[in-house]
Amino acid sequence: MASVAANIGFLEERLGGTEDIRTNGATGYVLRQLTRLMQQRLLTQQHAEVVQGLISLVRMIIYVAGLLTGLAFAAMLYRQGQITIGTAYLIFSYVYLVWGPLRDLVYQFSDFQRALTALYRLADLFAAKSAITDGPHSALPAGPLSVRFEHVSFAYGGSKDTATEGNVPALRDISFQIAPGRTLGILGQTGSGKSTLTRLLFRFYDPQHGQIFLNGVDSREVTVQALCARVGLVTQDVQLFYASLRDNITFLDHTIADATILAAIQDLGLGEWFARLPDSLATQLQADSLSAGQAQLIALTRAFLQKPELLILDEASSRLDPHTEALVQRALTKLLQGCTAIIIAHRLQTVSLVDDILVLADGQISEYGPRAQLAASNTSRYAHLLEADSLVRNDEPKGSLDT
Repeated sequence: MASVAANIGFLEERLGGTEDIRTNGATGYVLRQLTRLMQQRLLTQQHAEVVQGLISLVRMIIYVAGLLTGLAFAAMLYRQGQITIGTAYLIFSYVYLVWGPLRDLVYQFSDFQRALTALYRLADLFAAKSAITDGPHSALPAGPLSVRFEHVSFAYGGSKDTATEGNVPALRDISFQIAPGRTLGILGQTGSGKSTLTRLLFRFYDPQHGQIFLNGVDSREVTVQALCARVGLVTQDVQLFYASLRDNITFLDHTIADATILAAIQDLGLGEWFARLPDSLATQLQADSLSAGQAQLIALTRAFLQKPELLILDEASSRLDPHTEALVQRALTKLLQGCTAIIIAHRLQTVSLVDDILVLADGQISEYGPRAQLAASNTSRYAHLLEADSLVRNDEPKGSLDT
């Protein structure tokens, strides 16, 4: 079963990336990997067939031995005159009847092996323990959440006991705070630690050093469920399911009224697209049935319905065309009212709504302060980024700047 799972997982992942594989000329490499996996599966299957053959051979030997023994015993008794020919035939027939149960037993043994393997894998799955443990508090104080990082350091693969030896820190001694209702824009080059910072807020991981406070409560003291109920996350990679539009938006929450969903769709500028759907909210969606922009607008609709008190947008507009991005900007203005927010962006125009700017470089804070103040400063890095972005836009109006 493990070899079958490896093959299916490989095929699913590669089929999803068919365009990238062909574009980069990696077809031969992928086929070689598939060949290696198929060879491993063949060897595993051959071993299983050998075991199955041995079991069948033992079954046949037992049956033939029993048949010969029964036949010899019946013949001996018949020659001695102790039984009639009819009784001898009955003995032979009874031995022959053993063949069916033996055959079924072998087939059931094969099924039992598969079931036992599946049970072992399920046991391993249930035995796996998350490194994230719930705290004693089942709720956070009400209202827009304040956020405070105090000397937070984190490295993937590190632990609190072993520090971060051998692991490159993704974040190093990060300290900042966001007042309730304010919006923070985070800028930085790829790999500077922007997404890692938001993952710590959502408790996908816990920091090895330092503390993260939400409304004055250490995030490790709150249950993960309570945290997810108050914090919303929209990423650039949106997962769509083979289900109705309604189920994709609500995640199967049937307590949300259709009128509420329709109002959110209109607010996000999806009304024209929604009107073209054949079955309204019951329209079945697939992963490739929407454009990247429409998928991200659906993700924002999910956030609208969740009404989070801390909203995290992780490069949510990176795949949008200018027209769709303008729709999102207008929708965000309404969504961010009364909500604390963190916006991670590559495009500088995306952070035009924020109150404060934080610039990360190599996992450390390079610059932090009010957006208007940093934009007006001749020495700030943010002001230099704005100037460079303006020059790029003059040369390529449709371009974007990877900050």
